[in-house]
Amino acid sequence: MVTLAKQIVVIGGGIIGLSSAWKLAEAGHSVTVLEKGKCGDGATTASLGALVPYNASREDSLPSKQRHSLWMYPQFVNDLHKLTGIDVGFKQTGRIQLIQNEHQRNKMQQDADIANEKWPFEGAETQKLLNDSELKKLEPEVEGTNFGALHCKATATFEPKRMIAALRSACMKMGVDIREHSPAVQLITQQNHVSQVHTATGLVSADFVALAAGAWSKNILPADHPLQQTGYVAPLKGQALEVATPHQLINHMVRGLGVYLIQVDDKKLLIGGTKEKDAGFDTSTTQKAEDDLLAKAEKLVPAIAECKVVRQWAGLRPYSEQKAPFIGWDSAFANLYHATGHAGIGLCLTPYTCQKVLEDIEHASHH
Repeated sequence: MVTLAKQIVVIGGGIIGLSSAWKLAEAGHSVTVLEKGKCGDGATTASLGALVPYNASREDSLPSKQRHSLWMYPQFVNDLHKLTGIDVGFKQTGRIQLIQNEHQRNKMQQDADIANEKWPFEGAETQKLLNDSELKKLEPEVEGTNFGALHCKATATFEPKRMIAALRSACMKMGVDIREHSPAVQLITQQNHVSQVHTATGLVSADFVALAAGAWSKNILPADHPLQQTGYVAPLKGQALEVATPHQLINHMVRGLGVYLIQVDDKKLLIGGTKEKDAGFDTSTTQKAEDDLLAKAEKLVPAIAECKVVRQWAGLRPYSEQKAPFIGWDSAFANLYHATGHAGIGLCLTPYTCQKVLEDIEHASHH
């Protein structure tokens, strides 16, 4: 336990905000979560729950952090289950990545060699290139390309709604004050500190504020904040589909042609997802997106042509022009912490991000 418990306000009740709140409360702090709608209703539950490591040949800072975070997932999920009893549907399903040309095949062979040498998995190869006959044995319904496929065992999935339920439960058990339908309207500042957060339901005092509001983060900063003049965080729209399958069509996540497929259970298969940069905060769905996703999915798994679309939805990823999330202290306000802008890797980076939020706020609270 910490010696000096702090009042911490977390703005945003998605996977990043709730996991940070859980860890902060577990360390003994008094935590309030402000969520504009219902917890998880933003990018988290709009996602498909995919945990895909960056290519092994990418060894710069962000890919390294992303993979480190993914390796933390089994423990993260286990801790959550021990505390709440909720199974989040975490499965190390593996991934089949269809290869489209010889150049891509050579690149993936290099990636596989590095992954097998450096990634922390014992036993059989973590990544392996398959020829078309090997692919057919693993995935009879998947259409080969003449260039084979990459089989990556270090790919996992979970069910986002169950993850949010588990994190919400963990927070409640740790005494977090979760305020849904209570958007943060304004940061009340004194000199270089945020002293309170003005919400739709009143003022909340804070020693520290963690901003984890995803695509809406920019709206919460003061109009004259330096980050308002930069690329900070903007919405990146993504649409996805759920189709009903007569039986299980695929055994792994399948990726190719810019889409990916996840079989949740025998009857449900998910197809994601579009990337629409200039859509703003529009979450309407379009026929064009449905047609495009289905056409690509059917090329990967022809049997999908016989399946019925039962749901189409759209979500907003928090995209940043710096091509990396904002995780760290604010430049203008000493007690404001950013945990946002994760774009398409927010799920992957969750264990790393919430640990970093905890460590940095703990360090600041003791100095």
